[in-house]
Amino acid sequence: RIGCSQPRTDRRGSAVLSADVSTRPALLPMSSDGDGGGGGAGGGGTGTTPAQASLDMHGNKSYYYFHRSSPSAAGDSGHVPELVRTEAHDEQRDAKDDAAKVSEFVWFDAGAKVKVQVALKGIGARDDITCSFTDAAFDLFVPAADGDKGHRLWVTGLNAPVDASASKVLIKPDKITVVLKKRDASKHWFQLRRDKHSPL
Repeated sequence: RIGCSQPRTDRRGSAVLSADVSTRPALLPMSSDGDGGGGGAGGGGTGTTPAQASLDMHGNKSYYYFHRSSPSAAGDSGHVPELVRTEAHDEQRDAKDDAAKVSEFVWFDAGAKVKVQVALKGIGARDDITCSFTDAAFDLFVPAADGDKGHRLWVTGLNAPVDASASKVLIKPDKITVVLKKRDASKHWFQLRRDKHSPL
């Protein structure tokens, strides 16, 4: 607590209390990492700060654990927050779920590639068709338009691994062609999927 000396009187005769500086609590100097205390005053000259002593004694229950460790842990990890989904993403997922499943298509082995063709009249005028690829699947999606609920061809468990980055989709006036680039061009595909009896 702050001790006070005997009151003195100012020019107007009012009593004024002056703080006795010698009885004020000592302020601990800040160390370089932002914790209170150091090797000097308040540190006992041992090089251990009060914060470190508390952490050593109480671990993650220490007051300083939350105020020092948590922020630095996030900073030291180097982890950058990643956007995992958006409202637009959810809407597209719902649209894919509502789309009509493509049940008729043709495919053929074309040497280093495999081609899957879907006939859709007037499809060439569309610029919103998407197709995503992995090494074992592709997902062709035609969004709904003009009262049409959309179309989707999602094929998983491909016969052999494909190069997703080199695969693509081609749009013709009345036809969509999904071009799958084989990882092993010497392997001939006799079926599109490993298990041709399982449903798409």
